[in-house]
Amino acid sequence: MTVSPAVTAGPALSLTLPGLFLVMARHLAIALESARAFFRWWAAELAFLVPKLLRKRLRADDVLAVALEGGQATLSHEVAGKACELGQIPAEATKAASAKVLKLLGRVPGLRERFAAGRVPVTLRLPADQALRTQLALPLAAEQNLRQVLAFQLDRRTPFQADTVHFAHRVVRRDDAAKLLEVELTVVPRSVVAAAIALGRAIGLRPSAVEVAAPAPGGASSGNLVPEHEDQHRRPATIMMRAAVAGLALAALAALYQPIYAARRTADGLQHRMQGAKELALQGRKLKDEVAKLTEAEEFLVGGKRETPSATEILFELTRVLPDDTWVNDLHVAAGEVRISGFSKSASTVIKLLEQSGVFAGPQFRSAVTQDQASGKEKFEITAKIAKRSIS
Repeated sequence: MTVSPAVTAGPALSLTLPGLFLVMARHLAIALESARAFFRWWAAELAFLVPKLLRKRLRADDVLAVALEGGQATLSHEVAGKACELGQIPAEATKAASAKVLKLLGRVPGLRERFAAGRVPVTLRLPADQALRTQLALPLAAEQNLRQVLAFQLDRRTPFQADTVHFAHRVVRRDDAAKLLEVELTVVPRSVVAAAIALGRAIGLRPSAVEVAAPAPGGASSGNLVPEHEDQHRRPATIMMRAAVAGLALAALAALYQPIYAARRTADGLQHRMQGAKELALQGRKLKDEVAKLTEAEEFLVGGKRETPSATEILFELTRVLPDDTWVNDLHVAAGEVRISGFSKSASTVIKLLEQSGVFAGPQFRSAVTQDQASGKEKFEITAKIAKRSIS
């Protein structure tokens, strides 16, 4: 059997095997390039979710750099320190400039979309001749608060006041032996920086940093002249992401705290009820003590009344025991004691009769016995205790 070097598919299509392989390779290359573009875009999307500090440790963020020079601005896409020039933009606030920016961003797959979402920072780079550069030698201890120290040194080391300029610094050399720090200070008038930021916003670039280009090719730029500017204009996606994370954190804390809060509410309710029961118990105990005291007082009074003969009983007993030749002209009963005074044929007999009575105890004369001349009887005044009766 012989294999023909040509493949025929229909009357209008005829390809050789090498041609077929060439077409397949071309389509495979296109597919691989599309896949690489997709994964670059997807990696950039995922990288945005990683915290900024961690992204800086893993790799450098991509940045749109706008180099301002005369009436032109050069737009570059920088990734990991490598710059890819996208093209020139008119340095003027026109719709054409804004449209040119979007057109140039379309040269990098996914860059325009990420820029529109605020996920690509923009750095405005001023020409070197618009800044004043000088080097300062400072104590090594000043490194901890280097920006604040440089702010105090501006009036002495430059012809500008601190409130009229923006400045950036870069550590050039550190001499640990001499404990000195050599710092490059870059100073730009505020009006120049404000004009550059206004231009960037006018063409839709939303700058987050402004720096001065290196004075010579291959040199280092000044660094951000307005570090506070980035905080004042946070990217919307970053704000939304942080708000979402904060919301999730608050929801998690609320979910964790809910059972604790419910248990605390229950414990507070039980404690309140226990406190109320305790107060009721104390009130009940007080009432019980008062009832006991009143009962004791009542029993004391009733018992005293039962043990002590009444006035009627005392009067009856005196009438019973006193002889017929004795009469009483005064009777006084008070504080468990009876006092009688009167006349009798024999006062001593009255004492004996009172002693023999079970109602009186310890009778005795309260005063001396005298003889009454008119009646011939003895006048007496006797006191005696009222004896208590035994209650079985």
